Amino acid sequence: MPTRAAGFISPRGTSAVADWFKRHPATHWSVERMQDATVLGRAEGKHFITIKLTPLRDGTRGLVSIIDLAKAAQEQPRLQARLAQWVSELPSGTRLMNHVASNDAGRLSEHLVLVNQQSEALNMRSVTAALVRRGFAVERTLDSSSIKTASPSASPDVKAPAGKAVLFKSGTREAVAVFFRGEGGQSAFTINTVIQEQP
Repeated sequence: MPTRAAGFISPRGTSAVADWFKRHPATHWSVERMQDATVLGRAEGKHFITIKLTPLRDGTRGLVSIIDLAKAAQEQPRLQARLAQWVSELPSGTRLMNHVASNDAGRLSEHLVLVNQQSEALNMRSVTAALVRRGFAVERTLDSSSIKTASPSASPDVKAPAGKAVLFKSGTREAVAVFFRGEGGQSAFTINTVIQEQP
């Protein structure tokens, strides 16, 4: 969904921060609990606002997200078609479990999580071919445990699961595909792509 987000840190406790947002402006917020976090949400015109508040040892970490509902509705058919195209290029039985995309000042990032019952080798061949068709070039293959030092785009807060990783790089494009064994013995893989738009 088209979303703008901003984070903040407050020295105040989660309840105090939540109360402040409820008063400014003084409109109705829905309140949900997600594990240790508190999530406030409300609609405003064609947008939906969420505020996720997570307690810290000495305060609260907040994430404010504004979703453009009208734009999301317009883009949904095109997005679904693009994701369906992705799945159609992968081995039989592949299911898309999660998809996240962002545009940070022209830096287009996309993250996909997929599962199937096929072999790691077949999945690696299929994903590699699909990324090459999209303009990425294979750089090297390695154990996913070394992905943090091998790829500057890998998030330092996320540990790659044990398995194989293929790194891709071509001009302003780079990608990492990680292949591992998921729950119940099924094959799982993630695809992370980053494309820097030219000015």
